[in-house]
Formats: sequence, C-alpha cells, structure tokens
Amino acid sequence: METMKFEQATDWGKSLDGRAVWAALMESRANFDRLSAKTDEQIRQLTEDVKEVSKNVGGVGNSLGNIMEGIYTAKICPKFNAFGYTFTKVANGLVYYRDDGKMLCEIDAFLENGDFVMAVEVKSKCEMKDINDHLKRLEKIRLYFDQHGDKRKILGCIAACLITNKLIKAAEDNGLYVIVQTGENVEIVEKPGEFKEGVW
Repeated sequence: METMKFEQATDWGKSLDGRAVWAALMESRANFDRLSAKTDEQIRQLTEDVKEVSKNVGGVGNSLGNIMEGIYTAKICPKFNAFGYTFTKVANGLVYYRDDGKMLCEIDAFLENGDFVMAVEVKSKCEMKDINDHLKRLEKIRLYFDQHGDKRKILGCIAACLITNKLIKAAEDNGLYVIVQTGENVEIVEKPGEFKEGVW
C-alpha cells in the first residue's frame, strides 16, 4: 500500500461525510463495549474458578493434616513409655477457649496422664516458624492451666515427616521432643546427652 501524500490526505479529508464518520465511531465504541463486557465476564469466571480450586486444595490439605495427626497419635503413646511417661488419654484437634469465648489455641495431638500432658504439633514439613509458634502455644496452655487451677506439667513435641537436622537441634535446644517418620513407623529422635526436656 502506497503512503498517502499530504495533498492527497487533505483532498480525502474534504470528501469525508461527517455522519459516516460519526456512525463509524459509534460502531467502534459499540464493538469496544461488547469486547469489554466479554472480558469482564471472562475475568469473573476465572476468579470463580480460582476460588473453587483453592477451596478444593484447602480441603485436600485439611484431610491430609487429619490423616497425619491420626497416624502420629496412634503410635506416639507407646513411644513415650521408654521415657517413663504412660499417657492414657489422647485427643486430636483439641481447642482451648478463653473465658470470653475466643479461641486461645488449637493442639494437633494432646496426650494426658495424671501428672503430665504433652502438646504435639504435627507438620508435614517443619519450619522454624512452626517451632516458635509451638513454644508460644505451650506458654498459652500454661497460662490457661494456671488460671484454671490445673497443676499438671506440660511437655512439648514436634512431629514431622520432613525436618532438617538443624531444626531438630533447634527444637531440642528449646526442650521439645521431636518425632519423625521412619518408613511406616514413627520414632522419637534419639536424644543427645545434653538434652533437657522443657517443662511448662
């Protein structure tokens, strides 16, 4: 296509019908509005799809968490017999509430006997944040017990499918027992000579 010269463009502009130009502009605007509406609908549908996928993935995550808690708690109690604790009661997903009705904390697995309780945090992959959060949780439980006249001693434990040696050491340095998965079984990580269990 040849480039239009200035004189040709001027002559062409003089021949334009104002009504035809206006009609063309209105048609272009109508086309734009239709395209915009279609795009908005596609964005809305995509947003709904993302929400649905997120909900489904969250449900899978919750189910996996429940399965893991069940696997660990079914095998934890006998493991602690070797440490002199005979836990006779286990609760999964135990929730403590403050006196004002607001949730204080949730515990994945809660083991009890007459003198001790053990709060177990179960993770598929343990991070340092999980250890710190569990230490704060243990403090909250101790405060709750004190406020309600419960004199039992509280122990803490992290149970994880994946946990690095560095994080095992960090947990143990803070007095937490660590339980790891070994094949189809779970084991308490062998304690170093200097390990001192935390009692809250």
